[in-house]
Amino acid sequence: MILGGSFTAALPFLAEQPVLPAFGFLAFVTWRLLAPELLPPWSAIGFGAFDDLVSGNPLGTAILLWTITALVLPWVERAFLFRTWRQDWMIMGTVAIAYHAALWLLSPLNGGSPVPPLALLVPAALSLLAVPVLARLATGPGEPDPRRT
Repeated sequence: MILGGSFTAALPFLAEQPVLPAFGFLAFVTWRLLAPELLPPWSAIGFGAFDDLVSGNPLGTAILLWTITALVLPWVERAFLFRTWRQDWMIMGTVAIAYHAALWLLSPLNGGSPVPPLALLVPAALSLLAVPVLARLATGPGEPDPRRT
């Protein structure tokens, strides 16, 4: 699911500004929140490297951001011991918006052309809408949340 989400950046989609959210990153965060025992924090390095290679970002961008996220999420899990799906949605939305903002800040440093800050609105809004879909894909149809069984 994570590798497939990273491949969405390679879809033949023409746009002047970034439109698609980082589905691979969102899938990684989904799995880290719903089943943290399946993905250790060091797995972010491999998934981030794959995402950098597929998405065309400079090597190390996703590695850095995914690893920081993987190290911060256990703190969030300790802060919210008993989470509901609304809190998961809030956490994933905040992390997704922070990820897109970090990519926006790093794009001029990586040799990319500057992108206006309003261009973040579409990927951020699509990220917020994709959260329940990815959570359902991770848990499977009809299965309960693995944390609540």
